[in-house]
Amino acid sequence: MIYDDAEQVEPISEAPGRTAQLKRLLSSYAVIVLIIVCVVGTALLLAAWGGLVAGQNVRDAQATQTAVAEMDVQFQMGLADLTAGQYQLAVQRFTWILERNPGYPGAAEKLAEARRLLENGGISADATPIPPSEANTNEERFAEAQALYNEQQWEAAINRLEMLRAQAPDYQPEQVEEMLYESLRQLGLRYIRTDERLEEGIVLLDRAALIRPLDDISEGERLIASLYVTGKTYWGLNWPIVIQNFSEIYAVAPNYRDVESRLLEAYITYGDQLWLGGTPCDSVSLYQSAARIRNDAQIQDKIVGAIDACENPTPTPTPEGTPPGEETPPPPGEPVEGGEAPPPSQEG
Repeated sequence: MIYDDAEQVEPISEAPGRTAQLKRLLSSYAVIVLIIVCVVGTALLLAAWGGLVAGQNVRDAQATQTAVAEMDVQFQMGLADLTAGQYQLAVQRFTWILERNPGYPGAAEKLAEARRLLENGGISADATPIPPSEANTNEERFAEAQALYNEQQWEAAINRLEMLRAQAPDYQPEQVEEMLYESLRQLGLRYIRTDERLEEGIVLLDRAALIRPLDDISEGERLIASLYVTGKTYWGLNWPIVIQNFSEIYAVAPNYRDVESRLLEAYITYGDQLWLGGTPCDSVSLYQSAARIRNDAQIQDKIVGAIDACENPTPTPTPEGTPPGEETPPPPGEPVEGGEAPPPSQEG
């Protein structure tokens, strides 16, 4: 009986031990799984963060490269202004560069040179003469600048305010900055709107924007003027850039200056250029874009001809040359004014 009791008691004493062992085993598995999940989750989080940081670094690098390129362009244009005797515009360009990068190589020296030439009477024909200052104290300089500002003599006001900031940067800084911002903005808009001095106006608005963001109207006019100047700069040199800039203007302000006629001419001239280069298929969309501006028989002839040349391409020339009569036909029609003249049509 004692033996039987022992046999009956033994299973009862082992069950809790196996249960505890199983619990410990499961707990160990759970801990391991939890550790793996944490490690994987941390790795994914670090990878995501690394990608975000890398992406931001790329964007920052691209923005920096763009800013450097813009300063390089302005510096070269400033040198050209010095050569052309446009000293006031050169001063504005070099000032714009130094406000963004005080250590830009050569900018400070060229700014000093431009100012010296300007003070010695080298004033462009379009510039308004600035009366000499008679102020001897900061209070007198401020009063002089304020009087010019109230009279809307923006060039002279900018001159006095910049002089005051250079000599006494802590004197009435908020009022000086506000008057300088408004003077730069007003003069920049006047140059863009009425004085046909787009580049100077853009530089002035850029400088105002460094003080505080421009209002929507001023920013819009600065953007459109910048697109227009860029389009004219690349005229005849890079038609895709010309078309890109003028088409952006035409989409929002079709009556801006001569943008409509320039865009029409760019579409047709670039279409003719591609056709003569052996890619009439690429000319079709350009002629169609031109037709949306002015749909006449000449442009329709170009569309029809380009489509036909695209659908019926000529054979690839052999080393011995293209068989007679199989040359790519030139685009029909006379060139628009100012455009490159295509060869005369072989029909008739």
